[in-house]
Amino acid sequence: MASWFNKVLFKLHGAQKWPWADATVFDYTVGEPGRYGNRRIEVSYSFWIESHIYSGIAAWHDSSALTVYSKNDVIQIQYNPSDPNESYFPEQEELTTTFFLALFGTAVALTACIWIGINLFHP
Repeated sequence: MASWFNKVLFKLHGAQKWPWADATVFDYTVGEPGRYGNRRIEVSYSFWIESHIYSGIAAWHDSSALTVYSKNDVIQIQYNPSDPNESYFPEQEELTTTFFLALFGTAVALTACIWIGINLFHP
């Protein structure tokens, strides 16, 4: 999935209830840092369901790119049992959620420091 909007659509479509499958990574790319230091990460994978092979691409932006995948790594994906051409790589969401939680925590701490500073020096 290429964006947060796609993640929302997958959740609304019930992807969290889809069955799990092992998928094999056949390509992993990390782009150059963009304007804000984020890199585009793409994981291309394939998986077998009932004697048919399907593939998917998970793509997201991350500032850390801590998780590295290699060709032939096995990852866990979820797929739509009605149409296995639709699949979802939940780990990308966890990586993105961790980043946004850290960003939110930093914003809260900064706001608290400013509020304390204003109240200490301007009673």
